[in-house]
Amino acid sequence: MFKLLRKFKEGYIKFSMVPKKVKPVVITKELLLGNIQRVYKEKDYKFFEGDTSINVFAVRCLTGTDMFDDYVGVAYYSSGELELDLYPATTEPGRHWLLNPLRDSGCAIMKEGQYLGAYAIGGHGRRKYPALRQVKPIPVYRDNNLDKNHDLDESTIDIGIHYTNIHHGYGATLVRKNSAGCIVIQSNQRFNDAFMPLARKSAEIYGNSFTFTLLNINDFK
Repeated sequence: MFKLLRKFKEGYIKFSMVPKKVKPVVITKELLLGNIQRVYKEKDYKFFEGDTSINVFAVRCLTGTDMFDDYVGVAYYSSGELELDLYPATTEPGRHWLLNPLRDSGCAIMKEGQYLGAYAIGGHGRRKYPALRQVKPIPVYRDNNLDKNHDLDESTIDIGIHYTNIHHGYGATLVRKNSAGCIVIQSNQRFNDAFMPLARKSAEIYGNSFTFTLLNINDFK
């Protein structure tokens, strides 16, 4: 036992900090194209149908992981045809912030729902790179029990402007510090080259205001 402890201290034995792999839920573009408007209608959510007026949404698939195993989608009409872009993402905070929350009340986890006009193009983070920035109050759960699970406890709901922005995760494999409660698209390249150009085009016509809708994978079953 003492030999093992000595080897650990000397660096011969290392424990992996990478979480156990969880089989991700695969969502196809075809599934969403065929069902997104139905889901919005069933929940009495607003779906924008103007040409290039984008509907920004996310689908929460798994909780309790530290992976980009959810999806962000953008649905919009272009010349009368419904189009949809899909991006691997996370809708929950990374494990680092669950264990080290920024507030005593706990780490923020966005509640599922639709938030009309809650976002606008603005700077995110220290670099202030263009992203969708929260500008209206949104409800979040506050998880403060310092474990690795995402606890969605209704008694902890906190409504406010928490700057749970929609930004990118620099292409990271794991979420870790990339989300303290934000909606994070994994790929910075696709965020910059596809997601934000759609947002800018929509803003030029309809104004710098975006509705965000957080759905659950069970909504499509």
